[in-house]
Amino acid sequence: MSLLSAATTPLATQALLFVAIWQAQLAPSRIVEPLRGVSALSTESTPRHRLRDRRQITGAAMVAALFVVGWQLAAVIAVVGLVQPIHERRQLARQLDIDVGRELPQIVDLFVVALQAGNNVTTSTRRVAELCDGPIASALHARLAIVDSSGIPLADALDTVPEDVGPSVRPLIGALVAAERWGVSIVDSLALIATEVRVQRRRQAETAARRLPVQMLFPLVTCVLPAFGLLTVVPVLVDSLRTLSW
Repeated sequence: MSLLSAATTPLATQALLFVAIWQAQLAPSRIVEPLRGVSALSTESTPRHRLRDRRQITGAAMVAALFVVGWQLAAVIAVVGLVQPIHERRQLARQLDIDVGRELPQIVDLFVVALQAGNNVTTSTRRVAELCDGPIASALHARLAIVDSSGIPLADALDTVPEDVGPSVRPLIGALVAAERWGVSIVDSLALIATEVRVQRRRQAETAARRLPVQMLFPLVTCVLPAFGLLTVVPVLVDSLRTLSW
């Protein structure tokens, strides 16, 4: 029946096969693997590779369901396969913004200390990248590796960092690029950037604190209130029914 139904619906069959091929071959968005330079230098399994593996599995499952069970199940698998990568990209983008927000104040402070100690931008970037462990430090490591391997100017390599880790690092990268290209003193500018970053970080923490009661509403309604009812209301009802039965 499933093979007959698939054969009698050629348009649905072609559409689902197309989606299966798309699921297996289409490359994810940039946000899935934000650090392009790191992927070229590392052989570890990245979220991008894991997402591509899931897409290949989803495409194979759609083809198998199409010819074994029916096009209805294949359509369900197609919908799940289309929605899941979008959801994962949003989660990874949100986590990247959180990690960058946590790391950025420390990065700015370390640049201020390194530049005040008499280091140039290149040496300061190397020291900061060695001392920190996060998406910004990983991006700096990748750009320094590109500079060492290809010999391009550090300012040109740093220009692409905001494209990988987000626009929140653009003021810092802009100041570093200006200092590297034109020798501008940026210690005072970095101090202002550090103040603005901390203010923004505080605002984000306050926003997250305001969202917490709303996020706690679902477990409160589904877990706490039923348990409270079982412990308080149900014994009273059982005792009342027992009294009425007597």
